[in-house]
Amino acid sequence: MRKVFVKTFGCQMNEYDTKKVLKILSNEYEETSNLEEADLVFINTCSVRDKAEQKLYSAIGALSKLKSQKPNLKIGVGGCVAQQEGERIIQKAELVDFVVGTHNLSLIPSLIKNVEQGRGKQVAVDYRDEWESLPLGYNNSSVTAFVSISRGCDKNCSFCIVPKTRGPEVSRPLEEILRECKILLLQGVKEITLLGQTVNSWGKDLKPKKRFVHLLQEVIKLDPRVRVRFTSPHPQEMSSELLDFIAEHPQLGKHMHLPLQSGSDRILKLMNRNYKIWRYLDIVAEAKEKIPDLSISTDIIVGFPGETDEDFNQTLNVMKQVEFDSSFSFVFSPRPGTKAAGMPNQVPKNIALQRLQELQELQKELTRKRLQRFLGKTVEVLIEGPAAKTPDLDLQGRSEHNVYVVVNRKPDIDGFVNVKITEINSNTLRGEIV
Repeated sequence: MRKVFVKTFGCQMNEYDTKKVLKILSNEYEETSNLEEADLVFINTCSVRDKAEQKLYSAIGALSKLKSQKPNLKIGVGGCVAQQEGERIIQKAELVDFVVGTHNLSLIPSLIKNVEQGRGKQVAVDYRDEWESLPLGYNNSSVTAFVSISRGCDKNCSFCIVPKTRGPEVSRPLEEILRECKILLLQGVKEITLLGQTVNSWGKDLKPKKRFVHLLQEVIKLDPRVRVRFTSPHPQEMSSELLDFIAEHPQLGKHMHLPLQSGSDRILKLMNRNYKIWRYLDIVAEAKEKIPDLSISTDIIVGFPGETDEDFNQTLNVMKQVEFDSSFSFVFSPRPGTKAAGMPNQVPKNIALQRLQELQELQKELTRKRLQRFLGKTVEVLIEGPAAKTPDLDLQGRSEHNVYVVVNRKPDIDGFVNVKITEINSNTLRGEIV
């Protein structure tokens, strides 16, 4: 078989799309981690972070030598930058043979075929109103897997490019989600993460309408042993019904990712986030009351246009109140085509970076404090594979709190194990299997 090398940038949704691309190509291509032996290189791009286009063209440029050595090598570009730029990628980068948008992954084999038959460079970036038909499941060797339940977003946050690159929100049909979950469970998957830009608004556009809680109920019924996660919910869509369901069903674990973005109501309004801080804190209070020992992670943007020292300090204050277990924090980067990119009072980069450093130092303190509660306790861990730093000696997995736990490598360790925590590191735990 021919071989394909895939370079993936960005979010979990992109990782999921990459798995789908490999599945789509599996009749003719097998994946390789050796770029030199590839017959096809596919670059799956992300446009959320700064310098996304530069990263793409840098990656393409690095292939020029290989292309000269292997004239029949095909190069394709997909993902959000592909959706945005379309034919401009072909014009800027002669090495690229085809560009495919986020709604057209199923067309990749035909695009490759057209190129091979001499029909010129190919571009497919049209939007689809319906859910694209893709092969269910994917070649999975891990005990964890992603399953996409929706595409696009209707929230239109002023900093976010997703509505332009992935279109309006479209819920995936329940039956198709469940079929994919069943396939993954048969492959040995023990943890499924449901993906969506606003995952907890799934079902609102279906006819008849369905509730996200109903989807969760159906997924956990497939196997009482499977652990189920979901990301990312939007605070505007959080409900008492969902929190009650999580509390009543241990399969959903004791972790919730709840994006904050800013602790300032003024900045949240500029971001078009559609909630106020009092509401966010109410959700956290209710969640912690109903789900004791809950871990909460979040997303925070630092240096949004117009952010003052007072706005930033309000973010720090909210972090202290909530005591986030972890956070993903970034300096604001203007994305072309978003409202925020043209806003006045852009924060100087040096000030934004100083604020980011201060915020991340605070998060380190909060993380250490939160991890202390596990010392001496026994937690359930799903072993995922060799430890990142000591693969020959140790294994690692995640607890129901979504914390990485390292244990000594032992034979016949598979699936869920109980681990007594003996050591706390900066953001991981270490323990002994009991």
